[in-house]
Amino acid sequence: MLYVRTGLCGVLVVVFLAAAVSKCRSRSAFAGFRAAVAALMPAAAHVGPAIAVGVIAAEWAVVVLLAVPGTVTVGFALAATVLGAFTAVTVTAVRRRSGVGCRCFGARARPVGAVHVVRNVLLLAAAVAGLVSGLLPAAGPGAPAGVAVAAGVGGGAGFLLTVLDELVDVFTSPDPLL
Repeated sequence: MLYVRTGLCGVLVVVFLAAAVSKCRSRSAFAGFRAAVAALMPAAAHVGPAIAVGVIAAEWAVVVLLAVPGTVTVGFALAATVLGAFTAVTVTAVRRRSGVGCRCFGARARPVGAVHVVRNVLLLAAAVAGLVSGLLPAAGPGAPAGVAVAAGVGGGAGFLLTVLDELVDVFTSPDPLL
């Protein structure tokens, strides 16, 4: 179970790190994210800037908590909470047909859609599985090579999830050269 939990940590650390860095990398990136938050949650638009800062703080907290061995369970719990909220907001925006761009991982603003809901549900499942795995009895420290492989595979899966919009574009583009 250690290897599964390590892989799940890898997925979530890469995803949350990429999300936090992409929103903080410049004033314009943060402004775009802040505008997207206000558009995704029109009823709470007046507190959009505070929500945007809170989201980024939570993303950084997840990264730190999952990276520190004694706080991994709390990191999975926070990740599950944040991803549950992201999923609810995304589903609501898709149902409203808002057309608001997803600023999850940078400047790209593909309108939120089913692919974002699926990605959030997969990440939520990873966070919950990581949380549950922490409740099971530990089998031991594991082999260092096994831990490294699990972390690498998880990180690779996390990377693929961060570029999911681009992958969807590649495979759905009518012009294969785009």
